[in-house]
Amino acid sequence: MKQKTFCALFLALFFITIAQTGCGSKEPITRTSFYFNTPCSITLYDMQEEEALSLITELFRQCKEMEALLSKTIPTSDVARINAAGGEPVEVSSITIQVLEKAVDYSVLSEGAFDVTVGKLTDLWDFQAESPVVPSAHQIQEALPTVDYRGIEISGNRVSLSNPDSAIDLGGIAKGFIADRLTESLEAKGIERGIINLGGNIVALGEKEEDTG
Repeated sequence: MKQKTFCALFLALFFITIAQTGCGSKEPITRTSFYFNTPCSITLYDMQEEEALSLITELFRQCKEMEALLSKTIPTSDVARINAAGGEPVEVSSITIQVLEKAVDYSVLSEGAFDVTVGKLTDLWDFQAESPVVPSAHQIQEALPTVDYRGIEISGNRVSLSNPDSAIDLGGIAKGFIADRLTESLEAKGIERGIINLGGNIVALGEKEEDTG
């Protein structure tokens, strides 16, 4: 009887160990893609690989969609269309409105130190060229009058620039905004641990494991 009891206990412990191994800590799953002119990576923890990869693919799809709205270098984007409209109102997505409203709020708080109407100014450096150049002081002075967030006019889902020579560049806010949106998507699915890194704009979800340095 004792031998049978021991065998039964051994088998029970064996199957519990297998179950715990299958459901316990898993290797983090990381994938990197290229959006917003920079490498972007997403890491998820405590998930089966197939499930994690499916979710990462969905998050990168969201990145692509928002880049198509907010990048000033994509001619069909909301931002590019606003910049090319010569001051005329342009109908844009609700996401673009949210980002612009946040940008205006931060501009007010910083008393203009942060300003997304720097497009004509940042264009002078031509950062996307193979050999970007430093513009002359004269070029910078000529572009400065086009920088004024107070010229962003939002009415419903329509946006215009009071100065037709101004240009919006969301490089200082878009990636942070998108990282927050991706984090909300993870939290809505009950994901407790992950890292989103959009070109140095990093959001860490959850806490690290103990004794991991």
